[in-house]
Amino acid sequence: ADADENWILATVRVYDAQTHTYMVSDDDDVSGRTVHRVNEGSLIALPNAEPPVFSVMHEHAQGACVLAMWPDSTCFYPARVAFPPTRRAERDYLVVFTDDNDDLGRPVWRRVPVKYVVRMPTAIHPR
Repeated sequence: ADADENWILATVRVYDAQTHTYMVSDDDDVSGRTVHRVNEGSLIALPNAEPPVFSVMHEHAQGACVLAMWPDSTCFYPARVAFPPTRRAERDYLVVFTDDNDDLGRPVWRRVPVKYVVRMPTAIHPR
């Protein structure tokens, strides 16, 4: 993966063991007709549930580079963790997306549910 690739929320439909590829459908397409063939390295599994107990062992640290889902979308973008769930009563992440600034140039903190914040693939280097 590289910084120019799109990371979307998708559902695995079929795995082809011979080619080690997956057929996935874009979760943004309610018709289910948008299907992509991707290799194993192009998938990041989302957690099935929140951890039973929030601790620093179960989260991305403050300042960590992650992929996070842009609010009210199904796309993931590079971000840095501003505050992890253990430091918030709401038990979600506050992240700062790359190049996401307000009119005065200040970084914007955005809330993202725990299950939509994942480890940054090593091939991507955020700015």
